[in-house]
Amino acid sequence: MIALMPRLAAPEAERLLEVFLQEGPETWKAFSADELPRATRFAPTGGSPISTKTLVELRLEILRIKDECQSQRKTLRSDFSSFDFRVAILLINKDFLSSGECFRDDVWAFLSIVVMPDIVSWRFGGSVERYFGGVRNTFQRLWMRGMLFDRGMQSDNRWGLLSELSEDAFLQIVERPGIASSPVIATALAEAWLRASLIYGRGSMEALTRRAILKLRAKNEIRFFGGLPPNVLGSVLDEAFRDASRTNL
Repeated sequence: MIALMPRLAAPEAERLLEVFLQEGPETWKAFSADELPRATRFAPTGGSPISTKTLVELRLEILRIKDECQSQRKTLRSDFSSFDFRVAILLINKDFLSSGECFRDDVWAFLSIVVMPDIVSWRFGGSVERYFGGVRNTFQRLWMRGMLFDRGMQSDNRWGLLSELSEDAFLQIVERPGIASSPVIATALAEAWLRASLIYGRGSMEALTRRAILKLRAKNEIRFFGGLPPNVLGSVLDEAFRDASRTNL
Protein backbone atom coordinates (compact mmCIF):
# COMPACT_ATOMS: atom_id res chain seq x y z
CA MET A 1 0.00 0.00 0.00
CA ILE A 2 1.22 3.49 -0.86
CA ALA A 3 2.40 5.57 2.07
CA LEU A 4 0.63 8.91 1.82
CA MET A 5 2.98 11.74 2.67
CA PRO A 6 1.97 14.84 4.66
CA ARG A 7 1.48 18.01 2.64
CA LEU A 8 1.93 21.58 3.73
CA ALA A 9 0.03 24.23 1.78
CA ALA A 10 1.87 27.38 0.76
CA PRO A 11 0.20 29.85 3.20
CA GLU A 12 1.02 27.71 6.23
CA ALA A 13 4.48 26.93 4.89
CA GLU A 14 5.17 30.65 4.59
CA ARG A 15 3.88 31.34 8.11
CA LEU A 16 5.85 28.55 9.79
CA LEU A 17 9.02 29.40 7.90
CA GLU A 18 8.74 33.07 8.81
CA VAL A 19 8.52 32.13 12.49
CA PHE A 20 11.47 29.74 12.22
CA LEU A 21 13.71 32.25 10.45
CA GLN A 22 12.79 35.05 12.84
CA GLU A 23 13.41 33.01 15.99
CA GLY A 24 16.37 31.04 14.63
CA PRO A 25 17.19 27.32 14.67
CA GLU A 26 18.50 27.53 18.25
CA THR A 27 15.00 28.17 19.61
CA TRP A 28 13.20 25.67 17.36
CA LYS A 29 11.19 23.24 19.48
CA ALA A 30 12.03 20.24 17.29
CA PHE A 31 9.68 18.02 15.35
CA SER A 32 6.84 16.61 17.40
CA ALA A 33 5.47 13.30 16.18
CA ASP A 34 2.43 13.82 18.40
CA GLU A 35 1.30 17.17 17.02
CA LEU A 36 1.38 18.03 13.33
CA PRO A 37 0.51 21.54 12.11
CA ARG A 38 -3.22 22.07 11.68
CA ALA A 39 -2.77 22.76 7.99
CA THR A 40 -1.19 19.34 7.38
CA ARG A 41 -3.10 17.42 4.74
CA PHE A 42 -2.97 13.94 3.22
CA ALA A 43 -4.43 12.66 -0.03
CA PRO A 44 -7.99 11.46 0.73
CA THR A 45 -7.58 8.13 -1.05
CA GLY A 46 -4.97 5.84 -2.58
CA GLY A 47 -3.11 4.64 0.49
CA SER A 48 -2.56 5.14 4.20
CA PRO A 49 -0.95 8.15 5.90
CA ILE A 50 2.66 7.52 6.76
CA SER A 51 3.36 7.04 10.45
CA THR A 52 4.99 9.91 12.28
CA LYS A 53 7.42 7.34 13.69
CA THR A 54 8.75 6.83 10.16
CA LEU A 55 9.24 10.58 9.76
CA VAL A 56 11.12 10.72 13.06
CA GLU A 57 13.36 7.86 11.93
CA LEU A 58 14.06 9.63 8.62
CA ARG A 59 15.00 12.79 10.49
CA LEU A 60 17.34 10.88 12.80
CA GLU A 61 19.06 9.15 9.88
CA ILE A 62 19.67 12.43 8.07
CA LEU A 63 20.77 14.12 11.28
CA ARG A 64 23.25 11.28 11.84
CA ILE A 65 24.69 11.81 8.35
CA LYS A 66 25.05 15.53 9.05
CA ASP A 67 26.86 14.88 12.32
CA GLU A 68 29.18 12.32 10.73
CA CYS A 69 30.03 14.70 7.88
CA GLN A 70 30.89 17.40 10.40
CA SER A 71 33.02 15.06 12.52
CA GLN A 72 35.05 14.03 9.46
CA ARG A 73 35.51 17.64 8.40
CA LYS A 74 38.14 18.63 5.90
CA THR A 75 36.42 21.76 4.63
CA LEU A 76 32.88 23.04 4.98
CA ARG A 77 32.41 22.49 1.27
CA SER A 78 33.44 18.85 1.57
CA ASP A 79 30.98 18.48 4.47
CA PHE A 80 28.18 19.63 2.21
CA SER A 81 29.24 17.49 -0.76
CA SER A 82 29.43 14.37 1.39
CA PHE A 83 26.09 15.19 2.99
CA ASP A 84 24.39 15.67 -0.38
CA PHE A 85 25.84 12.44 -1.76
CA ARG A 86 24.83 10.30 1.21
CA VAL A 87 21.38 11.80 1.68
CA ALA A 88 20.54 11.41 -2.02
CA ILE A 89 21.26 7.68 -1.76
CA LEU A 90 19.33 7.41 1.51
CA LEU A 91 16.22 9.10 0.12
CA ILE A 92 16.03 7.18 -3.13
CA ASN A 93 16.30 3.88 -1.25
CA LYS A 94 13.32 4.61 1.00
CA ASP A 95 10.29 2.63 -0.17
CA PHE A 96 7.90 5.24 1.20
CA LEU A 97 9.58 7.85 -1.04
CA SER A 98 9.12 5.85 -4.24
CA SER A 99 5.58 6.86 -5.19
CA GLY A 100 4.14 9.78 -7.13
CA GLU A 101 3.68 11.56 -3.80
CA CYS A 102 7.29 12.66 -4.03
CA PHE A 103 6.68 14.69 -7.16
CA ARG A 104 4.60 17.09 -5.06
CA ASP A 105 6.31 20.26 -3.86
CA ASP A 106 4.09 20.50 -0.77
CA VAL A 107 5.40 17.15 0.49
CA TRP A 108 8.98 18.41 0.47
CA ALA A 109 7.89 21.71 2.01
CA PHE A 110 6.49 19.71 4.93
CA LEU A 111 9.68 17.71 5.38
CA SER A 112 11.87 20.81 5.19
CA ILE A 113 9.81 23.22 7.29
CA VAL A 114 8.13 20.92 9.81
CA VAL A 115 10.46 17.92 10.19
CA MET A 116 13.99 19.17 9.41
CA PRO A 117 14.28 22.99 9.23
CA ASP A 118 17.36 22.91 11.47
CA ILE A 119 19.15 20.70 8.96
CA VAL A 120 18.11 22.96 6.08
CA SER A 121 19.44 25.92 8.07
CA TRP A 122 22.80 24.18 8.56
CA ARG A 123 23.03 23.39 4.85
CA PHE A 124 21.71 26.62 3.32
CA GLY A 125 21.08 29.17 6.06
CA GLY A 126 18.02 31.35 5.55
CA SER A 127 17.61 30.89 1.78
CA VAL A 128 13.83 30.44 1.57
CA GLU A 129 13.90 28.50 -1.72
CA ARG A 130 15.67 25.70 0.13
CA TYR A 131 12.67 25.24 2.45
CA PHE A 132 9.77 25.57 0.01
CA GLY A 133 9.09 22.74 -2.42
CA GLY A 134 10.72 22.80 -5.85
CA VAL A 135 13.90 21.82 -7.64
CA ARG A 136 15.99 23.87 -5.18
CA ASN A 137 14.45 22.41 -2.03
CA THR A 138 17.20 20.96 0.16
CA PHE A 139 15.89 17.40 0.08
CA GLN A 140 13.76 17.36 -3.06
CA ARG A 141 16.79 18.17 -5.21
CA LEU A 142 18.71 15.26 -3.65
CA TRP A 143 15.83 12.85 -4.17
CA MET A 144 15.71 13.93 -7.82
CA ARG A 145 19.45 13.34 -8.17
CA GLY A 146 19.11 9.86 -6.72
CA MET A 147 16.26 9.11 -9.11
CA LEU A 148 17.98 10.47 -12.22
CA PHE A 149 21.57 9.38 -11.68
CA ASP A 150 21.19 5.83 -10.40
CA ARG A 151 23.12 3.54 -12.76
CA GLY A 152 21.25 0.56 -11.36
CA MET A 153 22.03 -2.32 -9.04
CA GLN A 154 23.81 -4.17 -11.84
CA SER A 155 26.49 -1.47 -12.06
CA ASP A 156 29.86 -1.90 -10.36
CA ASN A 157 29.81 1.83 -9.66
CA ARG A 158 26.12 2.45 -9.10
CA TRP A 159 26.45 5.92 -7.59
CA GLY A 160 29.42 7.11 -9.64
CA LEU A 161 27.45 9.92 -11.26
CA LEU A 162 26.37 11.24 -7.86
CA SER A 163 29.96 11.31 -6.66
CA GLU A 164 31.62 12.64 -9.82
CA LEU A 165 29.33 15.32 -11.24
CA SER A 166 30.02 18.90 -10.20
CA GLU A 167 27.37 20.99 -8.46
CA ASP A 168 26.98 23.06 -11.62
CA ALA A 169 26.42 19.91 -13.68
CA PHE A 170 23.68 18.82 -11.29
CA LEU A 171 22.01 22.22 -11.58
CA GLN A 172 22.20 22.35 -15.37
CA ILE A 173 20.60 18.93 -15.70
CA VAL A 174 18.12 18.77 -12.82
CA GLU A 175 16.83 22.33 -13.14
CA ARG A 176 16.02 22.04 -16.86
CA PRO A 177 12.54 20.45 -17.14
CA GLY A 178 13.14 19.27 -20.70
CA ILE A 179 16.05 17.19 -19.46
CA ALA A 180 15.06 16.23 -15.91
CA SER A 181 11.66 14.95 -17.07
CA SER A 182 13.44 12.06 -18.81
CA PRO A 183 15.75 9.88 -16.68
CA VAL A 184 17.14 8.39 -19.92
CA ILE A 185 18.24 11.78 -21.25
CA ALA A 186 19.42 13.05 -17.86
CA THR A 187 21.58 9.98 -17.24
CA ALA A 188 23.00 10.01 -20.77
CA LEU A 189 23.88 13.70 -20.49
CA ALA A 190 25.54 13.10 -17.12
CA GLU A 191 27.62 10.26 -18.60
CA ALA A 192 28.58 12.48 -21.54
CA TRP A 193 29.54 15.23 -19.09
CA LEU A 194 31.93 12.84 -17.34
CA ARG A 195 33.54 11.81 -20.61
CA ALA A 196 33.89 15.43 -21.70
CA SER A 197 35.40 16.46 -18.36
CA LEU A 198 38.23 13.97 -18.89
CA ILE A 199 38.99 15.56 -22.26
CA TYR A 200 38.46 19.27 -21.63
CA GLY A 201 39.04 19.47 -17.86
CA ARG A 202 36.50 19.99 -15.10
CA GLY A 203 37.34 23.68 -14.88
CA SER A 204 35.96 24.35 -18.35
CA MET A 205 32.79 22.31 -18.01
CA GLU A 206 30.41 24.96 -16.68
CA ALA A 207 30.51 27.11 -19.82
CA LEU A 208 30.99 24.09 -22.07
CA THR A 209 27.86 22.37 -20.75
CA ARG A 210 25.75 25.48 -21.28
CA ARG A 211 26.93 25.75 -24.88
CA ALA A 212 26.39 22.03 -25.50
CA ILE A 213 22.81 22.18 -24.22
CA LEU A 214 22.09 25.24 -26.36
CA LYS A 215 23.37 23.37 -29.40
CA LEU A 216 21.23 20.34 -28.59
CA ARG A 217 18.14 22.52 -28.27
CA ALA A 218 18.95 24.23 -31.56
CA LYS A 219 19.13 20.88 -33.36
CA ASN A 220 15.90 19.41 -32.09
CA GLU A 221 13.57 19.10 -29.15
CA ILE A 222 15.65 17.49 -26.40
CA ARG A 223 12.72 15.33 -25.35
CA PHE A 224 12.89 13.42 -28.66
CA PHE A 225 16.42 12.23 -27.90
CA GLY A 226 15.08 9.78 -25.33
CA GLY A 227 13.87 7.52 -28.13
CA LEU A 228 17.35 7.02 -29.57
CA PRO A 229 19.33 3.81 -28.92
CA PRO A 230 21.75 4.35 -26.00
CA ASN A 231 24.88 4.24 -28.15
CA VAL A 232 23.43 6.70 -30.66
CA LEU A 233 22.26 9.05 -27.91
CA GLY A 234 25.72 8.93 -26.34
CA SER A 235 27.33 9.81 -29.66
CA VAL A 236 24.95 12.73 -30.20
CA LEU A 237 25.77 14.13 -26.76
CA ASP A 238 29.52 13.62 -27.18
CA GLU A 239 29.35 15.49 -30.49
CA ALA A 240 27.47 18.34 -28.80
CA PHE A 241 30.31 18.76 -26.31
CA ARG A 242 32.90 18.60 -29.12
CA ASP A 243 31.03 21.28 -31.07
CA ALA A 244 30.71 23.40 -27.94
CA SER A 245 34.46 23.18 -27.33
CA ARG A 246 35.15 24.73 -30.74
CA THR A 247 32.85 27.72 -30.44
CA ASN A 248 32.00 30.55 -28.09
CA LEU A 249 28.38 31.59 -27.86
